[in-house]
Order: sequence, then C-alpha cells, then structure tokens
Amino acid sequence: MKKILLLILVLSVVLGACSANKTQPSGTVTPTNTPDATSSEEPAKDEFSLSRSVEFWVSSKAGGNSDMFSRTIADIISKNNWADQPIIIINNEDGNGQIARRNVATSKTPDESLLCMSSGDLIVMVTLGGLTLDDFRPIAILGADKHLVLTGKNSRFKTMEEVIEAAKNGERITIGGTPGDELTVLNMMLEELDLADSFDFVSFGSSAETVTALMGGHVDLGMGKPAAAREYVVSGDIIPLVALSTTRFAKPFDTAPTLSELGYNDVEFPLYRGVVGPKNMSDEALAYWDSIMAKVAQSPEWKAYLEKTLLIGDYKNAAETLEAYKLVEQRALEAK
Repeated sequence: MKKILLLILVLSVVLGACSANKTQPSGTVTPTNTPDATSSEEPAKDEFSLSRSVEFWVSSKAGGNSDMFSRTIADIISKNNWADQPIIIINNEDGNGQIARRNVATSKTPDESLLCMSSGDLIVMVTLGGLTLDDFRPIAILGADKHLVLTGKNSRFKTMEEVIEAAKNGERITIGGTPGDELTVLNMMLEELDLADSFDFVSFGSSAETVTALMGGHVDLGMGKPAAAREYVVSGDIIPLVALSTTRFAKPFDTAPTLSELGYNDVEFPLYRGVVGPKNMSDEALAYWDSIMAKVAQSPEWKAYLEKTLLIGDYKNAAETLEAYKLVEQRALEAK
C-alpha cells in the first residue's frame, strides 16, 4: 500500500512539472516547431520608428512663406507627439535653393530627411538642371497658392485695362516677381493677352521683396500671392489689378477681376506647397510620413494656418502628390 501511495505521489509531481513547463511568460510567442503551436499566423512585424532626429530642409530664407509653412508643420507634429523624434528646421537658400535640395536628395539618413518643396521650387530646380523629381519621393501637398497682378498706390496704372492699353500702344512695362511659379503664370497670362514682347521681368528673391519694390516705385507691376500682400492691400499701399484664377479672391482682394471678366480666358497656375523625401526613403518611412501629413492636414491648427495665410486647403496624399508634381515638372521642361 505504501508503495502504491509513493508511486501516486511521484506521478503527481512529474505531471505537475510537465504542466508548469507548458506555461510561458506573457507576450512570448510559442515556437512553431512545438506540438502546441497550432496557429498558422505569422508573427506581427514591428511598427516603423525613426532612428534619429529629423532634418526638415527649407530652400529659402527664415521668415518666408516656405519657412513658416515648414515650421507650422513641424510644430503641429511635435505638439501632438505624432513623430517619435524631434524635427529640426534647416534653412539654406544657397544656389537658388539647389544646395538644400541636393543635400536631401543625397541624404545618408533618407528616412529622417524632409524637404519643403513647392511647385515653384520644382520649376526652379528643373530649370537649373542637375536634379529632377526622380531624385525625390513626394509625400504630401498640404496647400496651394494662386496669384494676382499688383501695383503700388502711386503707380501710373490704376486698372488692368490701363495696363493692357499701354502695352498695346507700345509702352514698356516692368513687372517684378520670383522665378518659378510667378514667372510661369506671368508667361501664361502674357500669352493669353498676346503681349509678351511688351513686358520686362525683374526677378526678386521673395514675394516680400516684390512688394517692397512696388511700394518704392522700382517696378510698374508685381506678381504676388495673397499672404505676402494682404496687409499692404488693407493699408492701401498696394492695389490688386487682376486675379489669376477662375474666380475672384476673398476680401481684401475681391476688387480684382478675373481675366474672363475682362474678355479673355482665365489663367491660373496654382503654387502647390508640399513635402518630399529623398529617393532612397524606404517604403515604410514613406507610409509613416504620408500618414502623419494626413493628420496634419486635418488638424484644427493647420486649418487655422490656412485661414491666416489665405492658402487653399488642397491636401494630396503621396500618390496624388507624385502625379501633381509630374505635371508641374512636365510644364517646366516644356518651357525650358
């Protein structure tokens, strides 16, 4: 009897030990080559994460439209903890912005490198040569600008009709603006008006410089965007003459007619404002930033920024941005 009881006790200990060996710590995956591994599901892949701080390059001066655009994006991302690393803004306007663009295109940390790229930047880049859209991976377009023709309050022109009449009568007219999108839409307008030979273009580094030249009487007209000119239109120092859009702008630019109101076809060439990464950015990183930029576009902070700067909320995801920028590049190559 004692032997039977001893045998039962030994078996109980052995069975208890075997049962205990089948229990694993929480979160441990059972190896697939054990008899108890009946699941056919693959182990979940780790989510993408950044490995270092992010460099967000801007190919223009601090304080300009592109700079404020980029800093607003970075601030929104940081405030909401949407990225797991800090974002550092780097301004470099050397070589018409080509140095900043090349630094991003050849970055050795492509997943943590971003570049503010507007369609105007893309046009300049293609015109200068050496870089193309293929050197980058478009991530998102988060807004768009349209253009106006402006003049100063002391200008000899008070309406666009007066400008057109003077040009038709052989007068030379100087018009300032930035190379890229403003020069592109100016050429489109002059082609529609059939007055290309009557205008002399004066290139400036920013819309702010154009406005300063207008108020100083250094040029007859200026190409501009609403954000750069609003306070001067409100003060009466700058007068909007025509809206290069299919519709009039909101106040205080609503006094400017469209070209169709003057008897011509409307002309517009939206300036997309977006973000790109290097061509070697991984698919996982592209998806990561694509998702974050979508959150930025829907955030109340971004909507407030659009309202403040009079930008059009024209959000496009990575795939849509690639197609939009391809069209801009094609137009730039045709005009080259």
